[in-house]
Amino acid sequence: MKIKYNNLLTITPIFFTISLVFAFLNYNNEQREVAWGIQTKAESIAITSTIFIEHLTNTQNLSSILDDLDQKFHRILLYGQAKRFYISENGVVVLNTDKAMPVVPAQNINKMEISEIFTKGEESLVTIHSPIKTNSNGAALSIDIDVSAAVKQLDEAIYEMLFTVLSITMIGLIASYLLSKIVIKKIQILNTTANDIASGNYSHDVYQGSIREFTDLGDTLNIMKSIMKEIIFKTKNSIIEEEKFRSEEDIIDIYNRSYFAPKHVSFENISLSIFTVGETENGYMFDAFQLEDKIYGYMGKVTKQGDNLETSIKANTVRKYVSHHLKKGDLNLALLQKMFNLSYLEIVSLDARSNLHTQKIMAGGITQDDEKLEAPSVTLTGAKDSSVKDEMQVYLKNYQDLTLQELISDINILFSSDVNTTFILIKNA
Repeated sequence: MKIKYNNLLTITPIFFTISLVFAFLNYNNEQREVAWGIQTKAESIAITSTIFIEHLTNTQNLSSILDDLDQKFHRILLYGQAKRFYISENGVVVLNTDKAMPVVPAQNINKMEISEIFTKGEESLVTIHSPIKTNSNGAALSIDIDVSAAVKQLDEAIYEMLFTVLSITMIGLIASYLLSKIVIKKIQILNTTANDIASGNYSHDVYQGSIREFTDLGDTLNIMKSIMKEIIFKTKNSIIEEEKFRSEEDIIDIYNRSYFAPKHVSFENISLSIFTVGETENGYMFDAFQLEDKIYGYMGKVTKQGDNLETSIKANTVRKYVSHHLKKGDLNLALLQKMFNLSYLEIVSLDARSNLHTQKIMAGGITQDDEKLEAPSVTLTGAKDSSVKDEMQVYLKNYQDLTLQELISDINILFSSDVNTTFILIKNA
């Protein structure tokens, strides 16, 4: 479904853009041809009519031939070459073949001018104004010409443009669908084979196909199948020979021993250690690392999930999730709590200026705190339910000159019978 959607978003806009370009060019060309046709028709009628009037006015005044012109223009109108003639002289209309339709006298016309298309009833018209060379030098001939056929041609061009856009877009949709179908079919074959490999079935080779990229992917899966087959074989032999994991408790014990090794990080004048005291319960997790100009450390505990092994797996999952998103800088505590239902989590970050930022997830919700560490000082932070935390703080205050390793060793000896948790110890030199 993802591939179909992506192809639809990629291919269809390309075809749609192409269709718009072709349609626009076609319509633009049609528009220019129609405009040229209107101008040619209007100028041909205006030129012949103007020459005729100027011929008559060579021997007579314009006012003396108006009646004769009125009759002749009506005769021309019968042939449908124009819809109306009117003559203006010095800004006054002196002849109008259609008195029912008002006109605006043409003034100061020095050359032929064509108006925009306008409508009269169901007809589309343009008016061409042409100057007449007479003794008054202020006369102009105006002719209304029917261009309904040209407007209809433009309307048809718009429909043709829409048809072009829809047609090419439909071709794009069909091409996207066919391409997606071909690709999805190839992927389904590869997916089926990959699932067979994942389930331990190494008896079938991957279908190669005719597309180069799928052929390369098929070769890769075949190589992976061979490697996995060999790894499974060696692993089975190793388990049979060594019997490393005889029970679930053995797995958890080995897992926790590697998982709860103390973490030590130093940066300029600040050192941070995370360590466990006493017999650590299953479900605890912690980590510490330096990122750019800050030290990060956190510890927490997940609620029990099924048996002990499931709880250990959940704790490791939370640890990897928190470390990953802290390094990316996008850890969302509310989302984290919603996803994993933590018993508690405490995250600290320190910079070289001894600024300590603390974030906590507890039963009461999410809290944040900022403070400036004194120098020199030793700061201990841990689970709020620890009954000996204050006693530890007193001890640390009296022995600030000891190194973190010495302090941790003393704490483990002095308080192991009273404490069963994880602590973060910060030394600011």
